[in-house]
Amino acid sequence: MEIRNNPEEVKTLVFCSGQIYYELLEEREKRGRSDVALVRLEQVAPFAFDRIAENAKIYTNAEVIWAQQEP
Repeated sequence: MEIRNNPEEVKTLVFCSGQIYYELLEEREKRGRSDVALVRLEQVAPFAFDRIAENAKIYTNAEVIWAQQEP
């Protein structure tokens, strides 16, 4: 699934960190969703504003959300 090749088709851009990335990736693949882009941030402090902006420019039609695992 080459989401990066069709950025205009992406409706949701999900930023996350940690293990939840792999859970979201598995679920996206299981559902065959090509309209959801996942971006895993390795560190949240200092926050990667540049990485957020870079990806938001690629996926201009997408709603941007943050996902995190609750304890």
